[in-house]
Amino acid sequence: MLEIKESVTCENRSLDDYVTTNAIDKDTESMSRDDGTSKDNLDQASHPLEMLYNSLVTPVLTHVQHDEIVIVPDGPMYRVPFAALRDPNTGQYLSDTKRIRLAPSIAILKALNECPVDHHSQKGALIVGNPSVGEVMFRGKKRVFERLPSAETEVSFLSVTLRQSTTLTAEQATKAVVLEKLREGSAIIHIAAHGSSDNGEIALAPNVSPERQGIPEEDDYLLTMREVQEIGIKAQLVVLSCCYSGRGEIRAEGMVGLSRAFLAAGARSVVASLWAIDDTITLSFMVSFYSYLTRGESASVSLHKAMHDIRKEGHRNPKYWAPFFLIGDDVILKLR
Repeated sequence: MLEIKESVTCENRSLDDYVTTNAIDKDTESMSRDDGTSKDNLDQASHPLEMLYNSLVTPVLTHVQHDEIVIVPDGPMYRVPFAALRDPNTGQYLSDTKRIRLAPSIAILKALNECPVDHHSQKGALIVGNPSVGEVMFRGKKRVFERLPSAETEVSFLSVTLRQSTTLTAEQATKAVVLEKLREGSAIIHIAAHGSSDNGEIALAPNVSPERQGIPEEDDYLLTMREVQEIGIKAQLVVLSCCYSGRGEIRAEGMVGLSRAFLAAGARSVVASLWAIDDTITLSFMVSFYSYLTRGESASVSLHKAMHDIRKEGHRNPKYWAPFFLIGDDVILKLR
């Protein structure tokens, strides 16, 4: 089983203080935002990463002639960080030599490939970051969710980088307003906020109503799978820059969570995270990712290069660069 254990106090885009996640079994691994002071534990993760490489990659790699591998995971395989699987003979990660993309099924992949380009929105960006969640009820208890300064910086960068963008932050980023803007449609949707470890649901600023008394309940601020699926989303790319945004319940039809809900609602592709992510490094990751995307690179290439950039900055541990994955089509966007 994959074990990359960290337990530190740091700025965290997770709705849970200490939540266990695991690429194979969700009860053994704890990954959280890191302030950079904890011990690098790359070696302790190496053995299971290599075991998975031998089991999943070695048998088929000689048959893969392309630079990109498209993986249709089954069951718990949705929790595997494929980019971090490591060849025990060379020490190279799979992402050193291949770009990696996931697909929910062959049928959905085929449908995306055959979908006309003009079916999805061609312009505009909805950017949501650092919502003012404040004191709310979460899982039956009062919780106060801290602000995310790097998420706000992330949004400021994107509002300048992406033309024709609508930006919602702090008290503006209420659940009601975000749902309204999602319905209006944009080519890109980017959300940087707190996320739930169960299914990736996202905490937004609570809806404001004169009739509403007391502490906001989950229905007032949590963006749920059901609500996303009820909206006809025609975004070409959705980026969920939140902890656990790629998580969900394992069912017969695969991983059922918020990232899958965006695809089901009509999004062409989604970038999401498997675990709790370091806030400041996520900012660097997203700046790198969008710098390539705005130069005309595809989402897959941009994600691949951003992973390498983070490692070049000295963050070798996979917990920093391997949580994000792309599921759906490999889109190229006209952003300038």
